[in-house]
Amino acid sequence: MKKLTYVFVGLLTIGSLALFPSCSKDKCKDVTCQNGGTCDEEDGSCNCAAGYEGTNCETAMADKFAGNWKYNETCAGATVTDFTTTFTKTGANKIQINGFAGFACGGSNILVNCTVNGRDITVDSGQSFCAASLQITSGSGTINTSGNSISMTYTYTLVGVGSQTCSGTYTK
Repeated sequence: MKKLTYVFVGLLTIGSLALFPSCSKDKCKDVTCQNGGTCDEEDGSCNCAAGYEGTNCETAMADKFAGNWKYNETCAGATVTDFTTTFTKTGANKIQINGFAGFACGGSNILVNCTVNGRDITVDSGQSFCAASLQITSGSGTINTSGNSISMTYTYTLVGVGSQTCSGTYTK
């Protein structure tokens, strides 16, 4: 009788394992992360690759910065008003600004390379222009939540003249 009880309990245990699958569920089963993103098995959310954002990593961060902007500032006694600039996406988190802060060399706008992260934009370091007489030594800004204004602060150096820190606003 004991043997029969053990067999019955064993069959009941095996049967319950077949009928009641594990409580854990693959939280990534129906999640598709794009652009190199990976699914977090703990909560089923996407961990995005550098330069991408969104629920499924579907948006390049640079997209919100790309386009035509008007630039305004007063700096070092000079005023720049409604100067047209173009932000061109060069990578998922890379932007090139044509006409940064209204600077030009030999009649041509300078092209400044920047990196974006979320709503922040940072001027890439080590950029020189006008036969190295103009250097953009630092710069950063933030786009507002509606995506139509960027507040930017930057420092430039003119060889033989000195450095100046300026602030301005780009608006769409």
